[in-house]
Amino acid sequence: MTTQDLVDAYVDVFSESGERTIPMASTDTDEVIRGQLTENTGRHLLDSGSHYGRHFEENQETPPWEKPRWNVGDCYVNQNLYHFMSHSYGRDSAAVALEIGLYAYAFHGPGEGDSWLTCMEDFAGLLGRAEGTDVLQDSGLPRHLAQQAIYAVEEPGEPLFSFNTYNGEYGGLSQVIQGVVFGGPYAEYGAIQVHGGCDVRGGYTAPRIYTDEWGAWFPGEYQYGCADCDWHEAESVIGYDHPELLWLDTADGFELEDALDERDYDYYDEAFEYVLDTAHDDDSTDGAVIHLCGNGELGLVHIG
Repeated sequence: MTTQDLVDAYVDVFSESGERTIPMASTDTDEVIRGQLTENTGRHLLDSGSHYGRHFEENQETPPWEKPRWNVGDCYVNQNLYHFMSHSYGRDSAAVALEIGLYAYAFHGPGEGDSWLTCMEDFAGLLGRAEGTDVLQDSGLPRHLAQQAIYAVEEPGEPLFSFNTYNGEYGGLSQVIQGVVFGGPYAEYGAIQVHGGCDVRGGYTAPRIYTDEWGAWFPGEYQYGCADCDWHEAESVIGYDHPELLWLDTADGFELEDALDERDYDYYDEAFEYVLDTAHDDDSTDGAVIHLCGNGELGLVHIG
Protein backbone atom coordinates (compact mmCIF):
# COMPACT_ATOMS: atom_id res chain seq x y z
CA MET A 1 0.00 0.00 0.00
CA THR A 2 1.42 3.37 -1.04
CA THR A 3 1.12 6.71 0.74
CA GLN A 4 -1.31 7.86 -1.94
CA ASP A 5 -3.51 4.78 -1.42
CA LEU A 6 -3.83 5.67 2.25
CA VAL A 7 -4.45 9.29 1.43
CA ASP A 8 -7.22 8.38 -1.02
CA ALA A 9 -8.84 6.16 1.60
CA TYR A 10 -9.09 9.05 4.07
CA VAL A 11 -10.32 11.68 1.61
CA ASP A 12 -13.84 10.23 1.49
CA VAL A 13 -14.32 11.09 5.16
CA PHE A 14 -14.49 14.79 4.34
CA SER A 15 -17.08 14.76 1.56
CA GLU A 16 -20.74 13.84 1.70
CA SER A 17 -20.66 12.88 -1.97
CA GLY A 18 -17.46 10.86 -1.70
CA GLU A 19 -15.69 13.14 -4.17
CA ARG A 20 -12.14 14.22 -3.45
CA THR A 21 -12.87 17.78 -2.38
CA ILE A 22 -10.17 18.10 0.27
CA PRO A 23 -6.50 17.91 -0.81
CA MET A 24 -4.57 15.56 1.45
CA ALA A 25 -1.02 14.53 0.54
CA SER A 26 -0.22 18.04 -0.62
CA THR A 27 2.53 20.41 0.38
CA ASP A 28 0.71 23.22 -1.42
CA THR A 29 -0.17 25.42 1.57
CA ASP A 30 -2.66 27.60 -0.27
CA GLU A 31 -4.56 24.60 -1.64
CA VAL A 32 -4.89 23.07 1.82
CA ILE A 33 -5.96 26.35 3.48
CA ARG A 34 -8.61 27.03 0.84
CA GLY A 35 -9.93 23.50 1.21
CA GLN A 36 -10.18 23.86 4.98
CA LEU A 37 -11.94 27.23 4.83
CA THR A 38 -14.65 25.85 2.53
CA GLU A 39 -15.03 22.42 4.17
CA ASN A 40 -18.63 21.50 4.93
CA THR A 41 -18.77 21.19 8.72
CA GLY A 42 -22.39 20.05 8.77
CA ARG A 43 -25.45 21.13 10.72
CA HIS A 44 -27.03 20.31 14.06
CA LEU A 45 -30.25 21.20 15.88
CA LEU A 46 -28.63 23.62 18.34
CA ASP A 47 -26.79 25.55 15.61
CA SER A 48 -28.32 28.94 14.75
CA GLY A 49 -26.71 28.82 11.31
CA SER A 50 -30.05 28.36 9.57
CA HIS A 51 -30.90 31.90 10.74
CA TYR A 52 -27.52 33.66 10.77
CA GLY A 53 -25.56 31.59 8.24
CA ARG A 54 -22.47 29.43 8.58
CA HIS A 55 -18.91 30.43 7.80
CA PHE A 56 -18.25 27.59 5.38
CA GLU A 57 -21.38 28.48 3.37
CA GLU A 58 -20.33 32.12 3.17
CA ASN A 59 -16.78 31.13 2.18
CA GLN A 60 -18.06 28.87 -0.58
CA GLU A 61 -20.21 31.70 -1.94
CA THR A 62 -17.72 34.55 -1.42
CA PRO A 63 -14.17 33.14 -1.03
CA PRO A 64 -12.14 34.86 1.71
CA TRP A 65 -9.08 34.95 -0.56
CA GLU A 66 -10.98 37.48 -2.67
CA LYS A 67 -11.52 39.77 0.34
CA PRO A 68 -9.19 42.35 1.94
CA ARG A 69 -6.91 41.35 4.79
CA TRP A 70 -8.51 43.70 7.36
CA ASN A 71 -12.14 44.45 8.12
CA VAL A 72 -13.11 47.52 10.17
CA GLY A 73 -16.02 47.20 12.59
CA ASP A 74 -17.37 49.42 15.35
CA CYS A 75 -14.22 50.30 17.31
CA TYR A 76 -12.33 47.13 16.32
CA VAL A 77 -10.52 45.51 13.41
CA ASN A 78 -10.61 41.83 12.42
CA GLN A 79 -8.00 40.09 10.30
CA ASN A 80 -9.19 37.88 7.45
CA LEU A 81 -8.34 34.32 8.57
CA TYR A 82 -7.24 33.29 5.09
CA HIS A 83 -4.57 36.00 5.01
CA PHE A 84 -3.41 35.18 8.53
CA MET A 85 -3.05 31.47 7.77
CA SER A 86 -1.34 32.10 4.42
CA HIS A 87 1.17 34.41 6.07
CA SER A 88 1.83 32.26 9.14
CA TYR A 89 1.48 28.59 8.14
CA GLY A 90 3.26 26.25 5.76
CA ARG A 91 3.11 22.66 4.53
CA ASP A 92 5.97 20.20 3.97
CA SER A 93 6.51 16.44 3.81
CA ALA A 94 6.69 16.19 7.61
CA ALA A 95 3.28 17.87 7.91
CA VAL A 96 1.83 15.35 5.45
CA ALA A 97 3.31 12.40 7.37
CA LEU A 98 1.98 13.74 10.67
CA GLU A 99 -1.45 14.26 9.15
CA ILE A 100 -1.67 10.69 7.85
CA GLY A 101 -0.65 9.44 11.29
CA LEU A 102 -3.28 11.60 12.99
CA TYR A 103 -6.08 10.35 10.72
CA ALA A 104 -5.01 6.73 11.18
CA TYR A 105 -5.05 7.25 14.96
CA ALA A 106 -8.47 8.95 14.83
CA PHE A 107 -10.32 6.71 12.38
CA HIS A 108 -8.82 3.27 12.98
CA GLY A 109 -6.90 3.55 16.25
CA PRO A 110 -7.40 4.49 19.91
CA GLY A 111 -8.96 7.81 18.93
CA GLU A 112 -11.94 6.28 17.13
CA GLY A 113 -15.10 7.83 18.56
CA ASP A 114 -13.28 10.64 20.39
CA SER A 115 -13.52 14.34 19.60
CA TRP A 116 -10.95 15.80 17.25
CA LEU A 117 -9.45 17.88 20.08
CA THR A 118 -8.92 14.76 22.19
CA CYS A 119 -7.41 12.93 19.20
CA MET A 120 -5.02 15.79 18.44
CA GLU A 121 -3.80 15.96 22.02
CA ASP A 122 -3.45 12.20 22.47
CA PHE A 123 -1.73 11.71 19.10
CA ALA A 124 0.71 14.50 19.89
CA GLY A 125 1.64 12.65 23.07
CA LEU A 126 2.94 9.74 20.95
CA LEU A 127 5.32 11.78 18.80
CA GLY A 128 8.98 10.87 18.97
CA ARG A 129 8.25 7.83 21.13
CA ALA A 130 8.90 4.23 20.02
CA GLU A 131 5.54 2.99 21.28
CA GLY A 132 3.86 5.46 18.93
CA THR A 133 5.00 3.40 15.93
CA ASP A 134 3.29 0.31 17.36
CA VAL A 135 0.07 2.24 17.97
CA LEU A 136 -0.08 3.43 14.35
CA GLN A 137 0.79 0.00 13.01
CA ASP A 138 -2.10 -1.42 15.01
CA SER A 139 -4.20 1.37 13.45
CA GLY A 140 -3.47 0.04 9.96
CA LEU A 141 -0.39 1.92 8.79
CA PRO A 142 2.58 0.04 7.29
CA ARG A 143 5.59 0.26 9.60
CA HIS A 144 7.57 2.64 7.38
CA LEU A 145 4.66 5.12 7.26
CA ALA A 146 4.03 4.75 10.99
CA GLN A 147 7.68 5.59 11.62
CA GLN A 148 7.53 8.57 9.27
CA ALA A 149 4.54 9.95 11.16
CA ILE A 150 5.86 9.34 14.67
CA TYR A 151 9.41 10.57 13.99
CA ALA A 152 8.48 13.48 11.72
CA VAL A 153 9.22 15.65 14.76
CA GLU A 154 11.23 15.01 17.88
CA GLU A 155 9.53 14.13 21.12
CA PRO A 156 8.23 17.49 22.39
CA GLY A 157 10.52 18.94 25.04
CA GLU A 158 7.72 21.08 26.44
CA PRO A 159 4.13 20.29 27.44
CA LEU A 160 1.61 20.29 24.62
CA PHE A 161 -0.06 23.62 23.96
CA SER A 162 -3.77 23.84 23.05
CA PHE A 163 -5.67 27.02 22.19
CA ASN A 164 -8.94 28.42 20.87
CA THR A 165 -8.88 32.01 19.60
CA TYR A 166 -12.46 32.61 20.76
CA ASN A 167 -10.96 32.99 24.22
CA GLY A 168 -8.52 35.70 23.09
CA GLU A 169 -9.03 39.33 24.05
CA TYR A 170 -6.96 40.84 21.23
CA GLY A 171 -5.84 39.93 17.73
CA GLY A 172 -9.33 39.28 16.35
CA LEU A 173 -9.80 36.98 13.35
CA SER A 174 -12.72 36.70 10.94
CA GLN A 175 -13.16 33.06 12.06
CA VAL A 176 -12.19 31.14 15.17
CA ILE A 177 -9.40 28.58 14.98
CA GLN A 178 -8.59 25.83 17.45
CA GLY A 179 -5.26 24.06 17.62
CA VAL A 180 -2.84 21.75 19.36
CA VAL A 181 0.82 22.68 19.00
CA PHE A 182 3.21 19.74 19.22
CA GLY A 183 5.25 21.14 22.09
CA GLY A 184 5.18 24.57 23.71
CA PRO A 185 3.51 27.60 22.07
CA TYR A 186 6.53 28.15 19.80
CA ALA A 187 6.84 24.57 18.49
CA GLU A 188 7.27 24.17 14.73
CA TYR A 189 4.33 21.82 13.97
CA GLY A 190 0.73 21.76 15.05
CA ALA A 191 -2.80 20.67 14.15
CA ILE A 192 -5.32 23.40 13.28
CA GLN A 193 -9.11 23.30 13.08
CA VAL A 194 -11.16 26.12 11.55
CA HIS A 195 -14.60 26.98 12.91
CA GLY A 196 -16.81 26.73 9.84
CA GLY A 197 -20.21 26.67 11.56
CA CYS A 198 -22.25 29.38 13.26
CA ASP A 199 -22.34 28.55 16.98
CA VAL A 200 -18.71 28.53 18.18
CA ARG A 201 -19.31 25.47 20.36
CA GLY A 202 -19.48 23.23 17.27
CA GLY A 203 -18.95 23.15 13.53
CA TYR A 204 -15.15 22.76 13.41
CA THR A 205 -13.30 21.31 10.43
CA ALA A 206 -11.15 18.23 10.52
CA PRO A 207 -7.62 19.23 11.62
CA ARG A 208 -4.86 19.91 9.15
CA ILE A 209 -1.19 19.79 10.09
CA TYR A 210 0.90 22.90 9.42
CA THR A 211 4.38 24.11 10.14
CA ASP A 212 5.02 27.55 11.59
CA GLU A 213 8.70 28.31 11.90
CA TRP A 214 8.03 31.58 13.74
CA GLY A 215 5.67 30.07 16.32
CA ALA A 216 2.91 32.57 15.44
CA TRP A 217 0.08 30.05 15.71
CA PHE A 218 -2.45 32.74 16.55
CA PRO A 219 -2.26 36.53 16.27
CA GLY A 220 -1.04 38.60 19.15
CA GLU A 221 -2.08 42.10 20.01
CA TYR A 222 -2.40 44.32 16.93
CA GLN A 223 -0.46 47.56 16.64
CA TYR A 224 -2.03 50.70 15.18
CA GLY A 225 0.01 53.46 13.56
CA CYS A 226 -0.45 56.68 11.61
CA ALA A 227 2.44 57.43 9.26
CA ASP A 228 1.30 61.01 8.73
CA CYS A 229 1.97 62.11 12.30
CA ASP A 230 4.06 59.22 13.65
CA TRP A 231 1.32 58.28 16.13
CA HIS A 232 1.24 54.62 17.19
CA GLU A 233 -0.47 52.65 19.92
CA ALA A 234 -1.13 49.08 21.04
CA GLU A 235 -4.57 47.54 20.67
CA SER A 236 -5.01 47.13 24.42
CA VAL A 237 -4.38 50.83 25.02
CA ILE A 238 -6.77 52.04 22.33
CA GLY A 239 -9.86 50.53 23.94
CA TYR A 240 -13.32 51.01 22.47
CA ASP A 241 -13.70 54.78 22.53
CA HIS A 242 -10.38 56.37 21.63
CA PRO A 243 -10.85 60.15 21.25
CA GLU A 244 -8.44 60.39 18.29
CA LEU A 245 -9.82 57.56 16.14
CA LEU A 246 -12.75 57.28 13.74
CA TRP A 247 -13.94 53.79 12.67
CA LEU A 248 -15.55 53.63 9.22
CA ASP A 249 -17.02 50.42 7.86
CA THR A 250 -16.74 51.97 4.40
CA ALA A 251 -14.27 54.58 3.16
CA ASP A 252 -17.12 56.92 2.26
CA GLY A 253 -16.95 60.71 2.20
CA PHE A 254 -20.40 61.21 3.72
CA GLU A 255 -19.67 58.75 6.53
CA LEU A 256 -16.33 60.44 7.24
CA GLU A 257 -17.92 63.89 7.23
CA ASP A 258 -20.64 62.80 9.67
CA ALA A 259 -18.06 61.20 11.99
CA LEU A 260 -15.91 64.36 11.98
CA ASP A 261 -18.90 66.57 12.67
CA GLU A 262 -19.93 64.34 15.56
CA ARG A 263 -16.47 64.77 17.06
CA ASP A 264 -16.64 68.51 16.35
CA TYR A 265 -13.21 68.28 14.72
CA ASP A 266 -12.16 71.32 12.67
CA TYR A 267 -10.31 69.86 9.66
CA TYR A 268 -8.75 71.20 6.47
CA ASP A 269 -10.51 70.35 3.22
CA GLU A 270 -7.17 69.25 1.79
CA ALA A 271 -6.65 66.86 4.69
CA PHE A 272 -10.14 65.44 4.18
CA GLU A 273 -9.56 64.75 0.48
CA TYR A 274 -6.08 63.36 1.13
CA VAL A 275 -7.09 60.82 3.77
CA LEU A 276 -10.14 59.75 1.77
CA ASP A 277 -8.07 59.18 -1.39
CA THR A 278 -5.47 57.28 0.66
CA ALA A 279 -8.17 55.05 2.13
CA HIS A 280 -9.65 54.35 -1.33
CA ASP A 281 -6.20 53.31 -2.57
CA ASP A 282 -5.69 50.88 0.33
CA ASP A 283 -6.93 47.55 -1.02
CA SER A 284 -5.85 45.71 2.12
CA THR A 285 -8.68 47.09 4.28
CA ASP A 286 -12.45 46.96 4.05
CA GLY A 287 -13.37 50.29 5.62
CA ALA A 288 -10.91 52.66 7.28
CA VAL A 289 -9.57 53.80 10.63
CA ILE A 290 -8.90 57.54 10.60
CA HIS A 291 -6.60 59.33 13.04
CA LEU A 292 -7.29 62.89 14.14
CA CYS A 293 -3.72 64.15 14.02
CA GLY A 294 -4.51 67.58 15.43
CA ASN A 295 -4.23 71.05 13.92
CA GLY A 296 -6.84 70.17 11.29
CA GLU A 297 -4.85 67.23 9.88
CA LEU A 298 -6.10 63.67 9.26
CA GLY A 299 -4.20 60.42 8.75
CA LEU A 300 -4.97 56.85 7.72
CA VAL A 301 -4.22 54.27 10.40
CA HIS A 302 -2.41 51.08 9.42
CA ILE A 303 -2.71 47.85 11.41
CA GLY A 304 -0.02 45.27 11.88
